[in-house]
Amino acid sequence: RPDQKDWPNYTAYINAATGQRRTIKEFVERIRDGATALGADSQQGGLGLHPDNGEIIGILSENCVDFATLVHSLLVITVPFALLSSYYTPYELKHAITLSKATRIFASPSYVSQLISAGFPEDRIYILEGNVPGRKSFQDLISHVHNNEILRVPIRHAKVNTLAYLIFSSGTSGLPKAVMISHGNLINSLLQIFVMAPELAKVQPVNVISNVKIELSHLY
Repeated sequence: RPDQKDWPNYTAYINAATGQRRTIKEFVERIRDGATALGADSQQGGLGLHPDNGEIIGILSENCVDFATLVHSLLVITVPFALLSSYYTPYELKHAITLSKATRIFASPSYVSQLISAGFPEDRIYILEGNVPGRKSFQDLISHVHNNEILRVPIRHAKVNTLAYLIFSSGTSGLPKAVMISHGNLINSLLQIFVMAPELAKVQPVNVISNVKIELSHLY
């Protein structure tokens, strides 16, 4: 949006372990680079992800700076993802992978062995943040985009009912069940915030920009 050029380049993320900071503009640029790394044709060095190919990307990680980057990059190219809980038992993890029909999974290094034990193909496992010898990471894919000056993929059109991601229920009444969240659900959730913020401002000052955030697990 044109008005975003006038926004202050405030700090969006801070890595508490390393002190690394990422501004909002750096975050947006990394999203576009990530979308290109994921969506560019494989002949160009991208993963060639496309919803028409039946791709669903699993994410199995604790909180990290690039978690949000990966999520937004996948939204840009309209490739749905499945949020997998790091608290799953081995049986629950295998169930969630099977139910979601995940074709590839981005995971933190500490969960790779669990995925292998669950029978997920090793060549379909990528590292979200950090390094594991012999495995491609999200950073590796983005670096390839930079080093080879790959043209950025355009933002793909999403309809109201286009699947954005799968979130799993708590499983209190049995095994976790998948809930389908559409791009329309996401947009409507954001619109709720913009409708609510002016009303809150009448009784309490509120910074709309800093409070616009999506709770991925609270949309259903």
